[in-house]
Amino acid sequence: MGGTQHTFESVIQYKIGEKTFAMVDTSRGGYNYDKLYMLTVGNKTYYLATYYGILSLYTRGEGIRIFSIENGRLTDKVKLIKTKSGLTDELYYSYDQHLANSDIMGEVTLVYDPKVKTITFPIVAENMWITDNYITYKFTGQYFERVKN
Repeated sequence: MGGTQHTFESVIQYKIGEKTFAMVDTSRGGYNYDKLYMLTVGNKTYYLATYYGILSLYTRGEGIRIFSIENGRLTDKVKLIKTKSGLTDELYYSYDQHLANSDIMGEVTLVYDPKVKTITFPIVAENMWITDNYITYKFTGQYFERVKN
């Protein structure tokens, strides 16, 4: 999509019993899943997928999306993150990577730590600059909820 925008296609493959299923995820057009984590709560397993998009020479978007398998089908309608706006199945932000003073193909800035069950990402100022401050969501047993840093 132009000289600097990258386009990715993601194939999601999952197994239920002996059957393996695959689907092309077109809902994130232009974004690439880069890491997948499992979160087990009781007898329920959730899949947390981090993703990124290179939208222009310097503009980048990143997020985390939660999936589960319900009634034999993969679903992304997992409202496990509690925000001021209500429950959601994903967190997303975009920023100007040039202003972040980093390499366009460098590491993503959103981090999920499975040991302490936290999602951490930088606060982005109105001018799309990444600040030195971070937002953290911690899994409390029922939801990921924002904690004070």
